[in-house]
Amino acid sequence: MKNKKLIIIAIAAALVFIWGNSLLSREASQLLSDSVQSGLIQISGGDTSGKVNSAVLRKVAHFCEFAALGGLWALLFREKKKGFFKAFLFSAACAALDETIQIFSNRGSSLSDVILDCFGAFFGVLVMFLFLTRKDK
Repeated sequence: MKNKKLIIIAIAAALVFIWGNSLLSREASQLLSDSVQSGLIQISGGDTSGKVNSAVLRKVAHFCEFAALGGLWALLFREKKKGFFKAFLFSAACAALDETIQIFSNRGSSLSDVILDCFGAFFGVLVMFLFLTRKDK
């Protein structure tokens, strides 16, 4: 039971992060993306501005955020009947809500982002269930 509470807290933290970013204005979100891009350029030790642009960075972030969220839902539902499906369904619902939140922060929503988020969630759920299956054997 203690582990389930920790997983629920981790899911809540992930959603606060994801949905908190969706509440940012278009300008604030762009500033955040630009600062992450600058950090990546500094870490790489060179000018990679032609290789790492803000749009690609945002898409990778969407995929990774929802892969992590999907993995957390998979941990929560791993012992349930149809746990894989439930974990993906909850992740997809979170993705749809994420884009809905962006409507109210005047950034607009994007069906392609929901699809990308769902692919990320599916990947995270799949990897976690494969890991758990292998661990149990």
